Formats: sequence, C-alpha cells, structure tokens
Amino acid sequence: MPNALPLVAAAAIGIAAGSLTTYVVMVQPSADLTSTQDTDLHAVVEADPSLCQAASLIIPTAEEAQIAVNEALRKSPLAYNADAKPDATIALGQCGEDANGPGVTCMTSIRYTPQQTEPKNRLVGFAKNGEGNWAAILY
Repeated sequence: MPNALPLVAAAAIGIAAGSLTTYVVMVQPSADLTSTQDTDLHAVVEADPSLCQAASLIIPTAEEAQIAVNEALRKSPLAYNADAKPDATIALGQCGEDANGPGVTCMTSIRYTPQQTEPKNRLVGFAKNGEGNWAAILY
C-alpha cells in the first residue's frame, strides 16, 4: 500500500500537465465571426452557380426514373421471371452526386408490383447512356 501513493501522485501530475497543455494548445475561436443572411447566400450563388453543387446536379424526372428502373429490372440476370414485364413504380427521394461513377445516386421508394403494399427503400444510381436516355443502376 505505501507504494501506491507515489503512483497516484504521478498520475495526478500527469493528468494535470496533459489538461494544461491541451488548454494552451487548443485554438481559441476568433471573435470576428459574422452571421450570414440567406439573401447574402442566394446572391453569392446566383453570381457564381459553380459554388453550389446542387445547382449543377442533373437528376431524372419521376417518369424517366421509372422507365430506367423498369428497364434495369427487365435486363437483370437475377430477375425472377425474365419473360414478365416489370411494372415497378418509383418515388425519388434525396439525390446526390454519385461517388462511384457518372451521374447521381438517389434514395428511392420502389414498389416492384402494383400488389406490393409497402415500398422498399433502395439506393439507385442514374446516369445518361450514350443515346441520352437515363439508365438505372440498382445498388
């Protein structure tokens, strides 16, 4: 037990020294921060649309997305019945730039058949093919 006192004292000194060093080294926030109004942001983006990624994001319409998804399902080698014509309905959610390739990735709600009561939430990639039509990539 007498050996525990120097160990506790060393630990306390170490914690105190580490805390003090962290406090001294941490960057203090500057006081010159100002609030930006929405109107200011809109003016800046209108002046240079390249500053806003969403301004240059091209996404398919709901009709184009539905055609592309049904075409992807029809061509899928994993289709349950290759002779059946896919009749999926799709609702597009939030879209963003696709990090895996060209086009966009969208969160979608898909009903694969009209009889399906609950839609399935699924990521779907969309890109324009060589003919200018939208193609879907089912992730």
